[in-house]
Amino acid sequence: MENPDPKRYRLAEVALQLDEHSYRGFLSRGLISGLLIRLLGGGEWDFRRPYLRREEAERFRQHLTELGVDARWEGDMLIVSDPDGRWRPARIGPNRHGLYQVGAFGRPLQPGSGFQREWEEVVPLPREGPLRSETIATALDSGLPLGPGFDRIEREVDVSMLIDSLSLCRTDYARERLCILLAHHQHALEAVEALPLLVEFLEREDKQLRRSAAYAIGTIVNRAGPGRARGTAPGLAAALRERWAREEDDQVLGELEAVLGALGQPPKPTEPSAEWFVQEARRELDFLLNEYGFEEPTVEDRWSSTNVTYRNDTTAVAASADWRDGVVEVFLVKLDQGAIPLYLNGVTNYLSPSLFLQSVEGKEQETGLPSPRDRDETRRFLERESETLKRCEDVLRGDFTRFDLAIAHLPSDD
Repeated sequence: MENPDPKRYRLAEVALQLDEHSYRGFLSRGLISGLLIRLLGGGEWDFRRPYLRREEAERFRQHLTELGVDARWEGDMLIVSDPDGRWRPARIGPNRHGLYQVGAFGRPLQPGSGFQREWEEVVPLPREGPLRSETIATALDSGLPLGPGFDRIEREVDVSMLIDSLSLCRTDYARERLCILLAHHQHALEAVEALPLLVEFLEREDKQLRRSAAYAIGTIVNRAGPGRARGTAPGLAAALRERWAREEDDQVLGELEAVLGALGQPPKPTEPSAEWFVQEARRELDFLLNEYGFEEPTVEDRWSSTNVTYRNDTTAVAASADWRDGVVEVFLVKLDQGAIPLYLNGVTNYLSPSLFLQSVEGKEQETGLPSPRDRDETRRFLERESETLKRCEDVLRGDFTRFDLAIAHLPSDD
């Protein structure tokens, strides 16, 4: 793409926040950026206005219509208005270089009427052909946000390529981003291969990298299960405990404590209320171990919640005490390729046992949720859900016929 005025513009990949598309365009210093820089500090490109050529502006127009925005051409003028009254109307015409200043779109019509959309420069990824480890590492080393590229890498890149990219990265920023991509990858059972590398990152000086590495380790262990994690990284618990003893950052400590608990080696005694909840949950749910082939439960204990999770090859049962929001819940979870889904979503992969039976049997079930600080109510709730689970034998053994029907009949949020 030819730059019409290199003194004023430079090529860049830009994206509109909260959108899933990016555009090849230009960034401009602007006429007053020099004065602003002297007053406020910053680099020469800190005050950005994105410009697009006509063909990219047309892609932008098409994507706006997908958002329910009325966007049309009147000659060379792009006319944008929002029937839902979220954003101000805009008339975007070409400047003397034939470029459209699309930053004119996104200003809210009135305070509180919608998100203010802002533009940012993002990592440029090739639009055609498969992504490669070298391409991903180079793009991340630029230090730019991934923007829509994050979702593309999640969709298209397998775990082995992400691990290869780690070995090619030159910056801690790139490594930190890859930690998150590995934690969120659909194939969580394969992501356990990255655990030894992630443990090494806990020794880095960069605090954000340590935080993301600890988060990724905990997320992968929770999703794939401690048994698979131990098989891939036999010394994982010992390494994490040793690092926990030296760590000073509270966020990293919290993540390490949770994953050590999931591995069956909590580094310190839990709070009495959390310990009581774990005992009660196990009292009511341990029947899953012998009768349905579930593994010993994992326990994740954080300041905000305590989770006790059972799993077999197809199904998980999770009991959760949310100390922050004050609710106790039990979930039946449909595993995704043998792993707990990254995001538990009630319209696709989990149901409370009571709601499941209510949906398939048409009988009203008691569905109130107690506070975990009310021990009598919590005990009764766990007893009730335990008895209900025993009527869900098909799901516990991996037959999701009724489960999928129940999910299909849940009301949509749309």
